[in-house]
Amino acid sequence: MNDLPQLIAELVDMLAAMPDTVAVVLGGSRAIGSNDAGSDWDLGLYYRGVIDLTALSAHGVVYPPGSWGRVMNGGAWLRCGGEKIDVLLRDLNVVEHWTQRAENGEFERDALLGYLAGIPTYSLGAELASCRVLRGAIPPAPFPPKLAAAAPPI
Repeated sequence: MNDLPQLIAELVDMLAAMPDTVAVVLGGSRAIGSNDAGSDWDLGLYYRGVIDLTALSAHGVVYPPGSWGRVMNGGAWLRCGGEKIDVLLRDLNVVEHWTQRAENGEFERDALLGYLAGIPTYSLGAELASCRVLRGAIPPAPFPPKLAAAAPPI
């Protein structure tokens, strides 16, 4: 984590120290190296059980688990110093469920603001494949061959 700005590293440490946190990851353009000077920070918070987000509310607007639906669980829009940070909540039990279904070539779509045709449940596995783990550990999610055959016609 030594390549993170100090304020971001401190936020990552705070997220990682929260009870029931399993992993904190970097996602989006910064994880894949396509960021520019205007890019925000996308942090994923993988957890099991109940997550207490009280500490995040000092930095911005917090949306508790379940408030955005079952795939995009909830999160927070934060500001730390001059940095814009999106924290995206991921219930690891839900992620594992939909990743297993994707391995069997199965998925569903959920209506979600900003997704014209809905968001496929296999997006959770795609996030795992493209993120950079900063703290903790999460299982890898290679692209499932059965999904590659089943998804295109749908």
